[in-house]
Order: sequence, then C-alpha cells, then structure tokens
Amino acid sequence: MPRIDHIKAIEIAYELQVDLHNRPSSELLVIKALDISRFAVFVVDFSGHGVCAALNTFRLSALMKDVHLIPMNPSDYLSILNDMLSELIPLGHFLTMNFAIINVDANTVTYSSAADKPTIIGNPSSGNVIVCEDNGRSLGIEK
Repeated sequence: MPRIDHIKAIEIAYELQVDLHNRPSSELLVIKALDISRFAVFVVDFSGHGVCAALNTFRLSALMKDVHLIPMNPSDYLSILNDMLSELIPLGHFLTMNFAIINVDANTVTYSSAADKPTIIGNPSSGNVIVCEDNGRSLGIEK
C-alpha cells in the first residue's frame, strides 16, 4: 500500500478523495503523479508467493521506472511491460494488472486491464459507478 502521506499529496494535488480497503494480499498498489492534471493507478498481482513472487515484484518495479509512461495509453504501456516481462520472469509465472490514468481536468479515466479483477470507479458527487471490464491476458506469459 502507498504511504498515507503519499496518498494525501495525491488527494491535495488533484482535489479528490482516495479510499482504500486493505486486507492481506499479494497485490501491489501504486499511485503515481504524472503531471498537473493526471495521475496513474496500478494494481498488480503476481502469481505465487514467497521469494519468487518478491523477486518478480522487484523486477516489475525496476521495469516500471525505465518505461516512460506519460505519453502512453494504458493498453500500449501494458503491452510494452508484457514484452519485457516475458523475457525476465521464470516460466510458469505471470502477473495480472489494472492500470488507469485519471485526468481530473478532463474528468476522464483511461483504463486497461491484464486479466485482473474488475476495478470499480465511483463519483460521490453524481452517484455514478463504473465497473471497468477485464479484456486482457495475464502479463509475462508470452510476447
């Protein structure tokens, strides 16, 4: 989970509220500021547990620092990550990921999923709820 001070900084910068539900899990949540009006949210779940899953998480973190994501849409970004991961992680291992870019000025969410559970986005002001469908495959299995 991101640190509370990091979440508060995102809330202040983008004038929104981030609600999180925390339970023991192998999932990784990353929230990253992109520019004055956009931020990215990643939810990642690696197959397996223990040392191998931890090493795969470290590999992913290093790759995500190398891939410059600001000009990319989430689908292209997941495709690039998949190609790199398929050469790095051991045979039989994979990950699922949801990736969204939220633009608070344009009031838009650009979203892509790689076989992860659906993400639910709610707007308390309007009462609108969107369930983002999963339409992708797990990452790291093949290019």
